[in-house]
Amino acid sequence: MSIEEIRTKYPNYAENINPAILDDYAVPTTGFVEGIFTNTAHFKSEEAKAYLAKDAWTWAEFIELLEILMEDNEDVDG
Repeated sequence: MSIEEIRTKYPNYAENINPAILDDYAVPTTGFVEGIFTNTAHFKSEEAKAYLAKDAWTWAEFIELLEILMEDNEDVDG
């Protein structure tokens, strides 16, 4: 996928990279996540803590968890 194709959906993609060096090798166009480090102190409710026992989460479960964590941590700045 070219940068131009990506910019049809994300117009600001890689806008901080000098155009003189911008090519398909200059910016990532794909990615893979091995894991995510988590501050478990923010998992306050039992509903949130249940996610810690899982070996893997689907994307939908991750989005659900984020909603739970935002509710659990309304008092936390940032």
